[in-house]
Amino acid sequence: MIELGALSDLDAGGVLVEAERAQAGMVTAETARFFLAAHWVDLHSGEALTEERRRRGERVLPGMERSRRAGADGTPLVAEFAAMELGAVLGMGHVAADCFARDAVNVRFRHPRLWAAIGRGQVRVWQAREVARRCAAAGLDADQAGWVDAATSPYLASLPWARFEALLEAKVIEADPAAAEERARSAAMARFVRTGQSNEYGVKTIVARAAAGD
Repeated sequence: MIELGALSDLDAGGVLVEAERAQAGMVTAETARFFLAAHWVDLHSGEALTEERRRRGERVLPGMERSRRAGADGTPLVAEFAAMELGAVLGMGHVAADCFARDAVNVRFRHPRLWAAIGRGQVRVWQAREVARRCAAAGLDADQAGWVDAATSPYLASLPWARFEALLEAKVIEADPAAAEERARSAAMARFVRTGQSNEYGVKTIVARAAAGD
């Protein structure tokens, strides 16, 4: 590890060497965090929680931890509050930690090729999370998500992100055309006009969502 005080002694070549080393370390660390989050879910099985309470004859009361789906279709059950402790050591709030763990589980169970590519250092965690989120948001089941995974993952390391996004969107639509059509219909109907309060100069903010022509 380079001493921070020695940075000023580096020449241009030395800076590039250390920058490359720092980048590789960052990628390795973020991959480890992602994989650890998925394993954390394994260690806090919702099924185990439910079975333990059944064995003890405990009744689930309001406010008690429950078992819930860890992510989208095809993911295991997890104890409801599992991500809170994990978030504390990762420097995240409980909501961010819950999203992080959910994304990790979604990638692991619904996108196996993407999961393997992360482990090989071919794909960044943020890219994998975005793919998993889009498939989950589109309501794809595990089989459909797996189909998208097979159709897109080989191109993630070679395509510019913008071109990969276009490919991903096309495959998400192809995986479930009926759902895609319904999403488009819902988006077209989601129109509104909202106004804010007037300021001391009599100026008011108006926000409108409408067709481009309107």
